[in-house]
Amino acid sequence: ELTTQSEELTKQGETLKAYGEDQEKLKNEVTELCSRVEALEKTTQPLNLRIVLDEAREKLLNYFNLDANDYIGRSDDLVTMVQTHLSEAKNPYNPQHIPNAAHLLAPGHLDMIFKTSDGDLAAHEVLAEAVLTAALSPGDRQKMVDIFTYTHGVPPTHRKAASNAS
Repeated sequence: ELTTQSEELTKQGETLKAYGEDQEKLKNEVTELCSRVEALEKTTQPLNLRIVLDEAREKLLNYFNLDANDYIGRSDDLVTMVQTHLSEAKNPYNPQHIPNAAHLLAPGHLDMIFKTSDGDLAAHEVLAEAVLTAALSPGDRQKMVDIFTYTHGVPPTHRKAASNAS
């Protein structure tokens, strides 16, 4: 009977050891996944900010019936036009009244919305990196590189390579 108990204890000890090894593997996997999630969050944050700015720009352009194409290369004129409309929209008797317009959207806000910013540059870098690292066939990757080059006027480069070049 002691031999049976000893064998049972040995078996349970081996099982516990295996559980401990599995737990260590899982802990390492969780650590790796957390690192990957953190890296993804850093990658997507500029894009999310860019989306907010794009939505604000579209909302203002639509609200005041403006076409950004009329102001290509003249972002200062577009900002001035939106500021003018916002000033008029502060008046509660104006049919285009926007409550809290002056408080919510000061000139600095409009510059961020309508002018090239760090958000644009960060988003541009993230998009370039995505084009170069996405799981695509070689043919599809080349198509994405061509589309990116057409859209941005330059081919995509890896952020690390671009940083090291400076």
